[in-house]
Amino acid sequence: MGLVTDLMIGTGAVYTSLQKGNITQTDGVEIGAGPTAALHNLPTLDVSASGTLTLTGIQCINFISGGVFVLQSSSLVKNQLVTFISTGAVGAIRMSLSGGGTIVGSSVYTLAAGPIKLIYDGTNFS
Repeated sequence: MGLVTDLMIGTGAVYTSLQKGNITQTDGVEIGAGPTAALHNLPTLDVSASGTLTLTGIQCINFISGGVFVLQSSSLVKNQLVTFISTGAVGAIRMSLSGGGTIVGSSVYTLAAGPIKLIYDGTNFS
Protein backbone atom coordinates (compact mmCIF):
# COMPACT_ATOMS: atom_id res chain seq x y z
CA MET A 1 0.00 0.00 0.00
CA GLY A 2 1.30 3.45 -0.88
CA LEU A 3 1.85 6.29 1.51
CA VAL A 4 0.39 9.71 0.82
CA THR A 5 3.02 12.20 1.89
CA ASP A 6 1.39 15.41 0.68
CA LEU A 7 -2.19 16.37 -0.11
CA MET A 8 -2.83 19.74 -1.64
CA ILE A 9 -6.27 20.78 -2.83
CA GLY A 10 -6.07 23.46 -5.48
CA THR A 11 -8.49 24.93 -7.97
CA GLY A 12 -10.49 21.86 -8.84
CA ALA A 13 -7.57 19.43 -8.62
CA VAL A 14 -6.03 17.20 -6.00
CA TYR A 15 -2.29 16.59 -6.07
CA THR A 16 -0.60 13.76 -4.16
CA SER A 17 2.93 12.52 -3.73
CA LEU A 18 3.29 8.74 -3.41
CA GLN A 19 5.99 6.43 -2.20
CA LYS A 20 6.33 2.68 -2.64
CA GLY A 21 3.49 1.57 -4.84
CA ASN A 22 -0.25 1.75 -5.24
CA ILE A 23 -2.94 3.29 -3.05
CA THR A 24 -5.85 1.20 -1.80
CA GLN A 25 -9.06 2.97 -0.82
CA THR A 26 -11.41 1.20 1.59
CA ASP A 27 -14.74 2.22 3.09
CA GLY A 28 -15.00 5.23 0.79
CA VAL A 29 -18.22 7.18 0.33
CA GLU A 30 -19.23 7.76 -3.27
CA ILE A 31 -20.73 11.22 -3.54
CA GLY A 32 -24.28 11.06 -4.88
CA ALA A 33 -24.79 7.32 -4.45
CA GLY A 34 -25.45 4.78 -1.72
CA PRO A 35 -27.48 5.03 1.46
CA THR A 36 -24.95 7.17 3.35
CA ALA A 37 -23.98 9.56 0.54
CA ALA A 38 -25.33 12.53 2.49
CA LEU A 39 -23.02 11.85 5.41
CA HIS A 40 -20.45 14.68 5.52
CA ASN A 41 -21.29 15.68 1.93
CA LEU A 42 -24.03 17.89 3.41
CA PRO A 43 -23.88 20.04 6.56
CA THR A 44 -23.74 17.20 9.14
CA LEU A 45 -24.17 17.11 12.90
CA ASP A 46 -22.35 14.19 14.56
CA VAL A 47 -24.14 13.27 17.81
CA SER A 48 -22.62 11.08 20.51
CA ALA A 49 -24.68 11.93 23.62
CA SER A 50 -28.32 12.48 24.56
CA GLY A 51 -29.59 16.06 24.61
CA THR A 52 -31.32 18.85 22.73
CA LEU A 53 -30.18 19.31 19.13
CA THR A 54 -30.18 22.67 17.36
CA LEU A 55 -30.58 22.03 13.63
CA THR A 56 -30.02 25.47 12.10
CA GLY A 57 -28.57 24.81 8.63
CA ILE A 58 -28.18 21.07 9.31
CA GLN A 59 -29.13 18.63 6.54
CA CYS A 60 -27.79 15.39 8.03
CA ILE A 61 -27.63 14.00 11.58
CA ASN A 62 -25.19 11.18 12.25
CA PHE A 63 -25.97 9.33 15.50
CA ILE A 64 -22.82 7.73 16.86
CA SER A 65 -24.49 6.42 20.02
CA GLY A 66 -28.00 5.69 21.19
CA GLY A 67 -29.94 7.97 23.49
CA VAL A 68 -32.84 10.37 23.84
CA PHE A 69 -32.74 13.43 21.59
CA VAL A 70 -35.01 16.49 21.46
CA LEU A 71 -34.97 18.27 18.11
CA GLN A 72 -35.38 22.00 18.70
CA SER A 73 -38.34 23.10 16.55
CA SER A 74 -37.35 26.77 16.65
CA SER A 75 -34.08 25.93 14.85
CA LEU A 76 -35.90 24.38 11.88
CA VAL A 77 -37.39 26.08 8.83
CA LYS A 78 -40.43 24.97 6.86
CA ASN A 79 -39.54 22.40 4.17
CA GLN A 80 -36.11 21.71 5.72
CA LEU A 81 -35.03 18.22 4.60
CA VAL A 82 -32.93 16.28 7.11
CA THR A 83 -31.32 12.87 6.66
CA PHE A 84 -31.05 10.84 9.89
CA ILE A 85 -28.27 8.20 9.93
CA SER A 86 -27.03 5.84 12.63
CA THR A 87 -23.42 4.87 11.89
CA GLY A 88 -22.40 3.31 15.16
CA ALA A 89 -25.18 3.69 17.64
CA VAL A 90 -25.45 1.03 20.29
CA GLY A 91 -28.91 1.19 21.79
CA ALA A 92 -32.11 2.86 20.68
CA ILE A 93 -32.21 6.34 19.22
CA ARG A 94 -35.38 8.06 20.44
CA MET A 95 -36.27 11.46 19.01
CA SER A 96 -38.96 14.02 19.74
CA LEU A 97 -39.69 17.57 18.64
CA SER A 98 -39.80 20.43 21.11
CA GLY A 99 -43.08 22.33 20.94
CA GLY A 100 -45.22 19.20 20.65
CA GLY A 101 -44.73 18.29 16.99
CA THR A 102 -44.52 14.71 15.75
CA ILE A 103 -41.95 12.69 13.85
CA VAL A 104 -43.55 10.32 11.33
CA GLY A 105 -46.82 10.64 13.29
CA SER A 106 -45.29 9.77 16.67
CA SER A 107 -44.54 12.06 19.63
CA VAL A 108 -41.46 9.89 20.34
CA TYR A 109 -39.91 8.32 17.24
CA THR A 110 -37.40 5.48 17.42
CA LEU A 111 -34.94 5.54 14.53
CA ALA A 112 -34.77 2.17 12.80
CA ALA A 113 -31.90 0.84 10.69
CA GLY A 114 -30.79 2.72 7.63
CA PRO A 115 -30.89 6.39 6.79
CA ILE A 116 -34.26 8.12 6.62
CA LYS A 117 -34.97 11.47 4.99
CA LEU A 118 -37.67 13.57 6.63
CA ILE A 119 -39.06 16.99 5.79
CA TYR A 120 -40.22 19.52 8.36
CA ASP A 121 -43.60 21.07 7.51
CA GLY A 122 -43.41 23.86 10.08
CA THR A 123 -44.85 21.67 12.87
CA ASN A 124 -43.98 18.01 12.19
CA PHE A 125 -41.37 15.82 10.49
CA SER A 126 -42.74 13.40 7.89
